[in-house]
Amino acid sequence: MGVLQDFLNDLFFDFLEADGSSSSSVKRKSSDNFPYTTYGVGIALYFIVFIGIIINYIYKRKKARKKLPSMATRFFICLPLAMISRIVFFVLKIVLNLQAKEGNMDYDLDAFNSVLNRFTMCIFIFVFNTLLFYWIDTIYTTVNAAFAQEAFGGSTNVSFVTSAGQIATYIVTFFIVIVILVLDIVYEVIEIDIKHSNSEYTSSVANQIHTADNMIISIAFLIFGLCFFYFGTKLNCRIGKQDKGGLKGLWKTELFSIGLCICFIIRFVFFSYNIFTGKEIDDNVFIFFTYYVPEIIPTLLILWSINTKMFRESKTVETSMNPTDSFIDPLLEEEREDELRCNF
Repeated sequence: MGVLQDFLNDLFFDFLEADGSSSSSVKRKSSDNFPYTTYGVGIALYFIVFIGIIINYIYKRKKARKKLPSMATRFFICLPLAMISRIVFFVLKIVLNLQAKEGNMDYDLDAFNSVLNRFTMCIFIFVFNTLLFYWIDTIYTTVNAAFAQEAFGGSTNVSFVTSAGQIATYIVTFFIVIVILVLDIVYEVIEIDIKHSNSEYTSSVANQIHTADNMIISIAFLIFGLCFFYFGTKLNCRIGKQDKGGLKGLWKTELFSIGLCICFIIRFVFFSYNIFTGKEIDDNVFIFFTYYVPEIIPTLLILWSINTKMFRESKTVETSMNPTDSFIDPLLEEEREDELRCNF
C-alpha cells in the first residue's frame, strides 16, 4: 500500500511540476523531454479525422445530388481547414524544437506558428459559435413548420436562420477572433523587441499580454461549454413538452450538448491552470487536454450529428404540408426549404 501511495504521489508531482506547457511563459526553450511521440500521434489523429470529413462530405454531396445546406457546407469547409492548420502547427513545433537544439532557432517561423495556433482556435470558435447561435435562434425564433403549426399556429415566412441570428453570430465571432489574434500578434512583436533589448520590463509586458490572451481563450470556451449545455437542454425541454412520443430521441441532443460542455470546460481548466496556480503541466497532458479533447471530440460529435436523425418523424399534424416533416434537428438538419420554416 505504501509503494502504491508513493507511486501516486510521484505521478501527481510529475503531473503538476514537470517542465511542461506553461500558458504564460515566454517562448520555452528546447527540452530533452520534448513530446515528439505525442505530437506525432496528434498529427496522425488529425489527419485521420480530416480524411473522415472529406469522405463524409463526398458521401453527403452524392446523396443530396445537389448543393448541401449552408450550415453543413460551412462545417465541411471550416473543419477540414482546422484539421490541416493543426497538423501544420504540430509539424512546425517539432521542426522548431529540432532547430532550437541545434542553436539556429528561426524566430520568425516560431512567431508564425504561434499565430497559426491562434488562427486554428479561431476557426473552431467560428464553427461552435455558428452552431450555438443556430440553437439559440431555433429556440426563440424558428421551428419546423409542422411543429409550429401544431404548437404555436405559426406561419411559413422566414428562412433557416433569422437575420438577427446571423448578425449575432458574426458580431460575437468577429469580436472574439479579433481580440485573440490582435493580442497574439502584439505579443509576437514584443517578443522580437525582447530579443534585441533583453528588457525585463518588456518581458513582463509580454508575459501579461500572453496571459491575457490565454485567459480570454479559456473564458470563451468556458462560456461555450455552459451555453451549449443550457441551450441544448432548453431546446430539448421545449420540444419534449410538445411531443411526448419523441422523448426517446432527446438523449442524442442532450448527449451532444453535454459532450461539448465537458470538452470546453476541460480546455478552460488546462488553459487557465498555470494562470491561477503558477504551476506548469506536463507537455503530454497539456497537449492531450487542450488540443485533442476539445477539438477532435467535438468535431466527431458534429460529424455524428450530421449523419443522425435527432428526432422521430412527426405524426401529430395532418395538414396540407408533408405529414412526414420531422421536428427540426437542433444540430445541423437543414433539409427543409424556406416555405417549411415558420415564425411565431
